[in-house]
Amino acid sequence: MIILWGLLAFISGVLVTISSILNAQAGKKVGIYRAALFNNIFGALVVLIIILLMYGNLSVNPGQLREIPLWVYGGGIVTILVVVGSNVVIPKIPIVYTTLLIFIGQFVTALILDSLSSVPVTLGKALGLVFILLGLLYNLYVDMNKRREVQGE
Repeated sequence: MIILWGLLAFISGVLVTISSILNAQAGKKVGIYRAALFNNIFGALVVLIIILLMYGNLSVNPGQLREIPLWVYGGGIVTILVVVGSNVVIPKIPIVYTTLLIFIGQFVTALILDSLSSVPVTLGKALGLVFILLGLLYNLYVDMNKRREVQGE
């Protein structure tokens, strides 16, 4: 079962990258905020169709909605910030760097949240982050040298 969950996580990562690229392309055409709006409207329509297909109606128990802490609904705002941020950044830096930096942000956040919820931050996790950062810095160094060589010719 762990393989299935790992595969689903991997596919989610692929889809996040593809989504970011598509959103950035839309942002170039109609503007970053309009693209974010259209992205979220279209996403809401797709979820609506899925709910109708799976459940046959939109009924929700209002009691269940009240049980959810108000701050949890901030996830929608975070989604908009992610889309807008990607729309701004992706046209400016290569996608591989955007993806790595997003991943590093996720990794650091995960380490912080794990430590706050009493999950130990092991040496292996810390070393993993260091190696990822070193890999990013190495790639930046190589790219800058290649750029200098091309400009020098």
